[in-house]
Amino acid sequence: MNTWAKYLMESRVANGFVYQINCAVSLVILSIYFSVKYLRTAKNNWYKAGFMLLVLSLLTAEGLVIAHEDHRMFNNHSYSLMALAVSAYAIIFYYRKLLHPVVEHITATRSFWFISGLFVYYSGSFFIFSTYTIFIRIMPDKNYSILWSIHNIICVIMCVFISKGFLCRPYQQMSS
Repeated sequence: MNTWAKYLMESRVANGFVYQINCAVSLVILSIYFSVKYLRTAKNNWYKAGFMLLVLSLLTAEGLVIAHEDHRMFNNHSYSLMALAVSAYAIIFYYRKLLHPVVEHITATRSFWFISGLFVYYSGSFFIFSTYTIFIRIMPDKNYSILWSIHNIICVIMCVFISKGFLCRPYQQMSS
């Protein structure tokens, strides 16, 4: 999608809608991923219902934010909300793993590295996403490529974590 957005930008066509589609699709996919992770291990139906209510609320809020944003610009509000949502999902994952450890070495599991990569990327990018449009409005003549350079470094860290996850076994039971 980023390639499509760049092509539209170079063609002098507004490309904000591509970023909005990317944001919405990413949030839906990550919500499904975390829902499967959470619902598979949750024992109490109230916890399952509460988590699903959280997911539905976040998806609804994201839809409302996207609907009311300027489709010609980078949609910093929806990306900020998505970053908060994914960070919250990751924190819930860590909290549950601390309360109910099912593996001896959590760092030997794929899900730990995948979710850690997502957490680093989205929590680190939150500040970039939430301030970018504000900076452009306050000082439009400045070059903010440094923000995207920092973003790219955070993205590389995420990729390293996810690559590490692919080297791990999918699941490792605690020894008795």
